[in-house]
Amino acid sequence: MSSQIEELTILCASEGGKPYMDSKVEIQRAINGVKLSIEALSSFEGSEVAMGHTASSANRMAYTFKEPIGVVAAVSAFNHPFNLAVHQVIPAIAVGCSVIIKPATQTPMSAVKLIEILAEAGLPKGWAQAVVCGREAGELLATSPKINFLTFIGSGSVEHGGVAPVIVEADADIDAMIPDLGKGGFYHAGQVCVSVQRVYVHDSIVDEVASKLADYASKLVVGDQLDPKTEVGPLINNNEVNRVEEWVNEAKEKGGKILTGGNRISASCYEPTVILNPADDALVS
Repeated sequence: MSSQIEELTILCASEGGKPYMDSKVEIQRAINGVKLSIEALSSFEGSEVAMGHTASSANRMAYTFKEPIGVVAAVSAFNHPFNLAVHQVIPAIAVGCSVIIKPATQTPMSAVKLIEILAEAGLPKGWAQAVVCGREAGELLATSPKINFLTFIGSGSVEHGGVAPVIVEADADIDAMIPDLGKGGFYHAGQVCVSVQRVYVHDSIVDEVASKLADYASKLVVGDQLDPKTEVGPLINNNEVNRVEEWVNEAKEKGGKILTGGNRISASCYEPTVILNPADDALVS
């Protein structure tokens, strides 16, 4: 992986739409994930059980040890296609389990590439496999009696997602906070389970925070994810852009004030948008 950082970065960015600069960080994190699994093995141990307290346990030893649990099924997500695959596949292999990973259908090639790299490194054939399939086949995999352990990352119908609120008090250091708030909201076009989605600001500073956040968002470079200058790439598919457009229009109709953005750029890109005081019953809320 370390010898292919550029190729893996381009693969990751190409299929998922995450900007080049962020995809490179993802690949570096993935490499670190492999190293962490190797390091964790040195503390992978059982324990001795105290004996000799009774006549029947005199001169006896007892200890526990860990064994591989068996076949692992991994169901992965689109937003960090390489790093999530590493998180799900590598620890399982490290402890001696075989793995079948079902990557997200929108971003399968990163997981496929990881499996190829493992084979190249000498992993026995069939020990790790990637299966590109839809939901129905994925369900068969997840519920098969042959599977001993399931690791999954998915949508709201599979796991509890977040709506990530941030609370800003009156004594906050606004200028220091805005870049973190902006990155938290617009990283990977907001397609992360812990993305900042709602910001609750103290009355006394709300206009200043809203204005500075809108200014930050308006300067973000949106477009081709393979351009190293791009900060916000396309959404994962065009239906997601349709959804964002509908939600923003609804917020506007219900009285939310669009401070920046609010428009579709293309079939796959939407402007970074900041909305002030959307109605409580608006979908964005």
